[in-house]
Amino acid sequence: MRSLIIKMLVLTWLFAVIIAAPVFSEETQPLTLKELCRIALQKNPSLSEANASVVESEAMLRKTRGAMLPTLAVESRYSYVSKPTFFGTTPILEKDTMINRVEIQQPIFNGGQMQSMAGMAKWTLQAKLRAESAVKSFVLANVAIAYYNAKKAYEFIAVANASVKHLESGFESANKLYKAGVVTKSDMLRIEVALAGAKDQSIKAKNDYASAVAVLKSITGMSQEEEIKISDLNDEEWLKESDKLPSGKRSELESADFAVKAAKARLRAAAGMYQPGIFLTADYENQPKGAQFPRRTDTFGVGIVARLNIYDGGQTQATIDMAKAAVARAEAEYRKIKQETDLQLVTAQNEVVSARSRVESLKTQVASAEETLRLNQIGYREGVYNLTELLLAESVLTNAKATSIAADFDLKIAGINLLLAKGQAEALVK
Repeated sequence: MRSLIIKMLVLTWLFAVIIAAPVFSEETQPLTLKELCRIALQKNPSLSEANASVVESEAMLRKTRGAMLPTLAVESRYSYVSKPTFFGTTPILEKDTMINRVEIQQPIFNGGQMQSMAGMAKWTLQAKLRAESAVKSFVLANVAIAYYNAKKAYEFIAVANASVKHLESGFESANKLYKAGVVTKSDMLRIEVALAGAKDQSIKAKNDYASAVAVLKSITGMSQEEEIKISDLNDEEWLKESDKLPSGKRSELESADFAVKAAKARLRAAAGMYQPGIFLTADYENQPKGAQFPRRTDTFGVGIVARLNIYDGGQTQATIDMAKAAVARAEAEYRKIKQETDLQLVTAQNEVVSARSRVESLKTQVASAEETLRLNQIGYREGVYNLTELLLAESVLTNAKATSIAADFDLKIAGINLLLAKGQAEALVK
């Protein structure tokens, strides 16, 4: 009978272990942090959006530069009138007239508007490139944070399952003592309540892990239907370098700096609207059918066009005022980002120092809790300590282990934030 009970207990424990662990198909390969970061660089929609903005800015730059080049146009017209028009014997407009014309036009001067617009496009492209780099850094950092949050949740499962296992073992021992009349009914109820609480924590830990993996998939750019398994390798080489790497200029700050330059170029272009526009034109006209005064067929023409805007209802001044406001906004945004990035660096450095201190402190706390539980177990068996004290020691140890795990991962996340604040997030994939 006793051997049968032992077998049943072993089978129950094995079943608990099996359902505690996440289930993966045989094809699912564990992914390291670097592999997940590389997947994110390919699939994350924020990066795709940032890249599209870069492509758009490149097209705008080509467009503004093209505006400074000559334009070539070909035109063909046909007209019919019921009665031809003559001046004396000279035809002014015949009944059927076809005109073919080739024209080339070259802008010579327009107050620097074309050059300023090209400059604005150039600086805007640089701003978008730096913004794309900033998005890349944020994606890498967020993937790393989600990765370690998932690993933390997985370790919480192990702590919760260990607590359940200890309490189940304690419940079996107490039950035997209860049948022998050594343990009271109230003691049995206490351990049952503690065991139920531990099982509830185990279920919560599994749900937290599933949620953490879902967040990781989302940030990486994977679908929720894809299976993912996190590698259990120690991949924190970057953490050793987070303090040593120098602080670089943040991409978002560089982007804001280029945005200021683009806004100033826009202002120069707007101010140029008060200047005259001068264009050089040349054309060739052929009239294969009919005639149209005053131009004769197969003739070349060269001309120069000057245009000065005298009055437009205040549109030009409004455009200049808008450009000035855009400069002020861009400069304010630069100062804002500068203050934010400076604060992030100081905060990240302090968080790393604080997290390291907590990790060292909690190592001692876990060791003390383990020793306390060991002494309580001995004392309980010898009748020195009661069951309540034993359960309390078990609870303290579980909490200490969970807090220690959280502190370890808080240190990793603080290191990630420090890399991001230094502009060195790409160290995560190197």
